[in-house]
Amino acid sequence: SDSQADAHLKKLYERQAGRCEIVAKKLAKKHKSWASPIYYLMLTSHKKMDEVQDSTMKVQYLNHTLMYASRYRKKTGSNSIQQGTYDSLMHSMKTEIPHWLSYLEEKKLYTKYAQIKEKASQLLYRNTYFTNALTGRTTVPTTMEPRHIRKPKKVVLKKIYVDFSIRSTAGPITLFRGLPTGQETIVPASREQALVVFKLVNQLRKEKGVKPVRWNEDLARSANYHAHDMIWDDYFSHDSMDSSSKGEAKIGTFSDRIYRFYKNRTAGENIAFGYSSGEKVFWGWYHSKGHYENMIDPGFNEIGIGVAKFNKTMLSPVWVMNLGANY
Repeated sequence: SDSQADAHLKKLYERQAGRCEIVAKKLAKKHKSWASPIYYLMLTSHKKMDEVQDSTMKVQYLNHTLMYASRYRKKTGSNSIQQGTYDSLMHSMKTEIPHWLSYLEEKKLYTKYAQIKEKASQLLYRNTYFTNALTGRTTVPTTMEPRHIRKPKKVVLKKIYVDFSIRSTAGPITLFRGLPTGQETIVPASREQALVVFKLVNQLRKEKGVKPVRWNEDLARSANYHAHDMIWDDYFSHDSMDSSSKGEAKIGTFSDRIYRFYKNRTAGENIAFGYSSGEKVFWGWYHSKGHYENMIDPGFNEIGIGVAKFNKTMLSPVWVMNLGANY
């Protein structure tokens, strides 16, 4: 039983933590409903984190500790025979997390930064992200592979102009059902941060000898619609989805959605979650091959950035970059 496993693992942990970890992994794989193996995997990961000297390995074990802590909490809730030890460990983690987030930010390891921050925010500070109020589900991705279709042969450039004077037509949650009509206008959570990404993309293109992209309001409306749709319907995908009691249903591809807003037939998309600013999400895309290639592709000459937040307490927005070509 789970209680017998707990007693056995406790003795192993006190005598030989390494052996305890091996046995706990086997038990966790065989008995997926048991909480005790997850609890001791959490403890052994934190113990390893304390013992190793290499910072990269410390971050890895920190990530494992948070992962197992989250799984343990889901299995036991607040009723656990190890509640005192668990709370003590979580208190210790609260003091350690800020240091390691600063370290990751300094090293520009933004993907790992986002993973740690996201897990810590949910587990230690009880903030929620991508939470569907009806089902209580939470999805915590960081980024996905970019989508990119047909490149144009010609590129026509005009003067760069950004119009952020738009008004929101976002209404109730029913707005994000089915594919958009193309008439929706959703105000970004941060116009300023959307513009930061826009400027950094053009700086990068200039450095690479590629002509700049100009702002396109239709692409921006598509991007903002998708960013808000992902939050309200609790998913993270290039495809457009509708959630229901039966799960998520695909209602269209990323190009189906973009072409409702944008009439030119060439488009690309980057999406991300877990980055608190325009600069951070830009560098996250910069260090990802597919996203980077989208940003410097000379076949694109127009861009729109979408930024969405569920509420003011949500630390990390959802980001969508839509690229297109008007030729």
